[in-house]
Amino acid sequence: MSPLGVARALITAGVAAAGSLELITEASFSASSSVNITNIKENVYDVHYFSLILTGAHQGHTIFLDMSTDGGSSFITDDFMYATQDIDTNNTFDMDQSTDLYGIQIIGGVDSNNGMSTYGYIHHAGDSDHYTTTTYQTFGSKSGDNGYFMNEIGGGVRPTADTVNAIRFYGNVGNLTGQYKLFGLKQE
Repeated sequence: MSPLGVARALITAGVAAAGSLELITEASFSASSSVNITNIKENVYDVHYFSLILTGAHQGHTIFLDMSTDGGSSFITDDFMYATQDIDTNNTFDMDQSTDLYGIQIIGGVDSNNGMSTYGYIHHAGDSDHYTTTTYQTFGSKSGDNGYFMNEIGGGVRPTADTVNAIRFYGNVGNLTGQYKLFGLKQE
């Protein structure tokens, strides 16, 4: 049987190949101050992939990723480090960073009725021997509906080795509307 045939047979049998993404959860949300994901299956996956798509008006929002070590009963609201860079279609370049903040910035400066999308990876959430890290990339309108667009890349770390078992997305102001998906990356 060819390699493609083997892959098809495994998928048909319900066995995912290493490197494939397995959907953990997905949901839509509307007018929410935060979006909590309390079942990330950190005991199954060492790498998670997320998508966060904001739809509708998000004027003056900066979006953060926060983490929990108690299943989402509380969140770690300090000691995060991150760095971002964005390049805009109006020929500007910007960097943001922090060595001690309440969350990891994953979308900076949404100012649009058109929405914004960010996609990223979380590494070592369930591994108490390693820091939990994230990398991401964001696309969307940054300055009003007739403004310019941006591409932002960045990453962050929870600089304490513990077991992260829930995450949340939240804005610095207002509410969020959109949808998210969280996947686990199959290792073997």
